[in-house]
Amino acid sequence: MPYDLLRKRENSLVQLENQLPSPSSTKKEANLFSILKNSIGKELSSITMPVEFNEPLSFLQRISEYMEYSYLLKTASECSDPLQRLQYMSAFAVSALASNWERLNKPFNPLLGETYELCSPVSAATKVRRNTIEDDCSMYLCEGVPVPTDSDREDLGFRLVCEQVSHHPPVSAFHAESEDFQFYGNIHPRLKFWGKSLEIKPEGTLTVHLLKHKEVYSWTNVHCCVHNIIIGKLWFEQYGMMEIHCHTNGMTAQLNFKSAGWFGRDLHRVEGFIVDNQKKKLCFLYGKWTDYLKVCLMEDYEEYTKTHADVCNKHKHNTSMTDGGVGDDSNHDTPTKKFSNKLNVLTRSFTGGGSRDRSTSPEPPVSPHDPSEDDNGAIPKSDSSVSLDIPNSTALWHVQQRPDDSLKYYNFTSFAMALNELQDSWKKSLPITDSRLRPDIRMLEQGDTEGAAAEKNRLEEKQRDARKQRKKKKETWNPKWFVQGRVPHIKNEIWLFNNSYWSQDFADSPDIF
Repeated sequence: MPYDLLRKRENSLVQLENQLPSPSSTKKEANLFSILKNSIGKELSSITMPVEFNEPLSFLQRISEYMEYSYLLKTASECSDPLQRLQYMSAFAVSALASNWERLNKPFNPLLGETYELCSPVSAATKVRRNTIEDDCSMYLCEGVPVPTDSDREDLGFRLVCEQVSHHPPVSAFHAESEDFQFYGNIHPRLKFWGKSLEIKPEGTLTVHLLKHKEVYSWTNVHCCVHNIIIGKLWFEQYGMMEIHCHTNGMTAQLNFKSAGWFGRDLHRVEGFIVDNQKKKLCFLYGKWTDYLKVCLMEDYEEYTKTHADVCNKHKHNTSMTDGGVGDDSNHDTPTKKFSNKLNVLTRSFTGGGSRDRSTSPEPPVSPHDPSEDDNGAIPKSDSSVSLDIPNSTALWHVQQRPDDSLKYYNFTSFAMALNELQDSWKKSLPITDSRLRPDIRMLEQGDTEGAAAEKNRLEEKQRDARKQRKKKKETWNPKWFVQGRVPHIKNEIWLFNNSYWSQDFADSPDIF
């Protein structure tokens, strides 16, 4: 019975949107630096921002944007070659970051107990075969958690649940599944302000199980940096090493997300190798996380480096000025160590700001990653002269074009514009904690900035009062849809899905809105 209700939600994803109810509002004169100036060098994940700097989505909905290119996981599952499976898994990991491009407004911080569900049905004529999770994969489920059955999966392309499981520190847990995969993780957002830039990282391990192959993959996302906080146009980059491990066969994709560098030549570029368990390079991956990812065989890569020495030398020189480069085996671990030592990790929460007279600004500390900000607040341009275009390459992924009016609507993708879709019939089958029902987000989406600010303040006060009452009664908060457990490839306990959400028993959902 639950899936008759879920099928009615098809248009929330199938009919993607090209606009929101109201364009993004013009930010007030109060700029971001004036808010953050007393927090230089401090951890900012729990700081309260004016609603003018928000976009009308919860961070839980931002997490769901990982699923925009979930077809790559299905493609990986259909590959018989384990190397090809890791190639498409790498494409999925890169594609999950593409929606961040130019998204400079901050999503709303989820309230404790807030949830978000997303279902993408396939044709009703499609029957999902049973995937019994056993043998090696069974140890990745919490003890006592039931295995999904045929009826649980019928007629769904994928389904996803997110829940805010902790407020101090903020932790968001999610779990997505289909006939082909399980995808889950916890994200503990952290950020740090350095005066001219804001450093961001979503701390936490992401995991995918390819059920048919009984393979487990995991990786952590790379760092982000929002530049020109004081003056100039805001822009951001993602940089660092991403290692996608296949725990079943020992292969690893080592992807270097390059910083812009002093001249901006490597802005948005990502490249690296897939290596086997003996560290032998098997293929070369390259592209831009904003645009595409390609793969070529090692012999084609080596031939290209010989015949295009001018391009490769430029490329190698620029790489050595920034991240160490994938061409130098000795430097593979250097970026990871450097960033982990210097940065205070964090989320994909981005934020906007204005300008400020530098003469009145305190001298900010030097950011550990500040390679391309200059006194004019310029945005670096990616240099096409160092682009790679290797013959016989295979395109693994291309980004979907954004709507023509995306700039007017918070730079949202079509996928993002559909995430607040809410029909009257759905309200009966959603918990009252779903992000679609948050009044502050709804008001901002409708263009009512003052109303959104008032509601945001009311919800935050309500959350604080609830926390005080729990403390007074010596009660602890227990998430409803996730429980703490262990998986072999992660050292510490994480929040794992308890598989009870889809029974749709929401009677005792907390009143958080």
